[in-house]
Formats: sequence, C-alpha cells, structure tokens
Amino acid sequence: MSAAVGDVVGAADGDAAGEAAGDAAGHAGGDAGRLADLALRAAVHGHSAVAVDRLIDAERAVRVAPVGWRVRRTLARSYRHLRMYELAVPHLQRAPIGHRHELAELHLIWADELDQVAGADGWSGRRGDRSSRDAAAAHRRRAELHLTTMRDRQDDPPLVAALMDECRIAADPAAVDTISDHPEAGLLPGARVRGYAARCRAMVRLGRLPEALWHGRRAIELAGQTPEDRTTARSGHYALHCAELAAASPGAVVADPLVTAAARRLWLERSHAMDAAGLRRDSALLDAQREAAERLAAVDPLTSLANRETLSSWLAQRPAGPMSIVMVDLTAFKTVNDTFGHPVGDQVLVRVANALAIAASDSLVCRFGGDEFVVANDRDDHRVATTVLAIRRALSELDLGDLLGGPLPGCEIGWAVGRLGGPTGGLLAEADRRLLEAKRRRSR
Repeated sequence: MSAAVGDVVGAADGDAAGEAAGDAAGHAGGDAGRLADLALRAAVHGHSAVAVDRLIDAERAVRVAPVGWRVRRTLARSYRHLRMYELAVPHLQRAPIGHRHELAELHLIWADELDQVAGADGWSGRRGDRSSRDAAAAHRRRAELHLTTMRDRQDDPPLVAALMDECRIAADPAAVDTISDHPEAGLLPGARVRGYAARCRAMVRLGRLPEALWHGRRAIELAGQTPEDRTTARSGHYALHCAELAAASPGAVVADPLVTAAARRLWLERSHAMDAAGLRRDSALLDAQREAAERLAAVDPLTSLANRETLSSWLAQRPAGPMSIVMVDLTAFKTVNDTFGHPVGDQVLVRVANALAIAASDSLVCRFGGDEFVVANDRDDHRVATTVLAIRRALSELDLGDLLGGPLPGCEIGWAVGRLGGPTGGLLAEADRRLLEAKRRRSR
C-alpha cells in the first residue's frame, strides 16, 4: 500500500471512532482537554518547551481515558504550530469525515515548508533540492486524496474548495486561470495567505511576473493579520521572494542563498525538536501503559475493588501500628447463582461491593475471592465494632428487589484486631476463624 493511500485508509478507519465518540467522549478525559488547551496556548505564543511538556502530559491522559475529536484537534493544532507535523497526523487521522480537510491542510503546510527547504531557485526554472521537492509533491497528493473524499460526499465548504485549488495549481500552474484571483470568501486569513502564495508560485512558473508579484504582496499583507501563525506567514514571504528572484530583483538574488540556508537550518532544528519530543512522548506512553497494566493487576475486574494480591501487598507495606480486619461472607450466595443465574449473581456482587466501599470509605475494601470481602483499616483498631455495624446496616438495607425480589439472603462477618510489626497472616487467620464460628452458629 502506498503512503498516500495508507494515509487515507488510516483516516477512514478513524471515522467511526471520531464520529461515535461525539460529545459524550468529549466530556471524558477532562484532564486531556485541559492540557491540550494549555499546550495550544503555549504553542501559539511561541513557548515551545512549555507546549511540549503539556502535550506529553495530554498524550498520557489520552492513553488513559477516551477523548473526542475536539481534544485530538487541539493536540494536532498544537503540533502544527510547533511544526511537528508527524506527531499531528495520528490525531487528525481520527477526524470525522466533515473535518478531514484539517489533515489535508496539514499536508499542504508541510509541502510548503519542504518547498522552502528545496530552494527558491526551483521556482524560476533552475535545479533545486530534488528530494525535498519530491516529498512536497507527495504531501500535496495526499492532501488531494483527502479533499477528493470530502468532495465526493458533497461536503464542499469554501475551505475545502480553496485547498483543492492549491493542489490543482501546484500540479498544473495553468489551472490558475480557471480559479478566482481572490481567495477571500469564507476563509480565515491563514488560508487566504496560502491561497495568494500558491497563485504567486503558479504565476512564477508561467512567467507572468507582474501578476506573481501582486499575489505575493497580497499574501504578505494578509500575513500581518495572523502574526501568531508564523509558518503561514513564512509561506507568504517565501512566495514573494520566489517572484522577486524570478524577476531578477537584486535584493532577492543576493538574499536567495541566505534564505535557502535559513530554511534548511530551521527545518533541521525542527526535525531535531520533533525527534526529541517524539521520544519523550513514546516514553511517556509506555509509562502510561505500564501504570495502566499495574492498575488492572491490582483491581478485581468485576467489582473494581482491590483484589487479594493488593491486600497482601498493602498489609506488607504498613508500618508497625494498630490494624483491624473484617471479613464478610455472603452465606447464601450459591443459592442466588443457582436460582437466578450467574449474570444476576455478578450484579449482586457489584452492588454489595459498592455498599461496602461506601460503608467503609476510610478503609481498604477488597474482594478476597468468590463471595468473600475484606475490609482493612490501619488507623484505629478500636473502631472495628463501628465498622462491623456499618457493614451490617449497609447490607441489610441494600435494595436488591429488581434482581432477587427481596433483600440479600444473608451474610456473616468475622473480625480481628491487633498490631502490625511482623507477619500479617495471623490477623487474617483470626478474622477467618471468627467467620467460620459465625457460620457454624447459623447452621445449628
């Protein structure tokens, strides 16, 4: 599969995610949205180091919680302002079809920068950097593929038409005569700057230098309206430089080697900064994956309570001091599963877990296994009676009428108090012994 087609397929795969997420997903991952907004603000104002820090934090948050298109678009725009186009692409590939033009626009901006790296002499018929110019042409083809997809779906706002015009006249300068001389209506200043710059370059190739100079000067005028968009402003200035060079302006001829050298230096600095940011981002995402895996390993998947392994680790890490352990057993739970089925039994376990977490909110509550739960508190061993009463009350008042047609069939509780300072198995064993005694008394 070619890179251009792969780009389009990747974006198409993102349609479902982007559209289905909708506004509901936009409310999730609030941290990611806040960090993305901070990153964009910093990037627009030229605070690159701050922007990169916020972007990495936002990427971690995105990996943890699902986010909607608004957050991803903000991340992509931040990367675009930082000229880290490669890092913006994965977010824009998830754009809903109605926003696919943002990915096309990114490729066109990318192509403009590569043209500057290639050297202005290429526009006046002499040889420039062929590899950079070929890469620029490839990005314009990708942009055209995305725009064609939008046009085929009858989604053709003014910006889409303007971007398509850029692609057409870059491939065939003569096409400039088939489009408007004034890319104005319905466009933001940045898009208009690129529109005039594209027309300027086309006129240079056609040898129509007075028209090229006029379009280049118009691009410069509009660039002054978007001082925060430095990349677009450079595109306008560069187009005028190409026209002046083709017209053999003495200043442009003298400045051309310096302009090209500056463009290549900026591109090299951009590449180094992007590589460094990419490595930091990848490292942060790996850390996020590891932390997520650790969280999953520490949690019971059904009830979201801590699991038995987490309890053991927690007890082992407690300093010497008071400790209370309360064990809860749902004595008739097998009857629930046999009568109502395991799906209902799972729902009962979840509700019991929620009730225990609320009743013992100052303690560690875990699912010990099956229908057994443990509540551990390391702050006050004299409160165990209060904890036991709160648990009994919470479970007796638990409403299970919609699941079982009545209350919880029954439960037994065993407890133990003591002090930590050595092996913790004794406390668990003592609580378990009392739990067994309670079960025997009930069965008599």
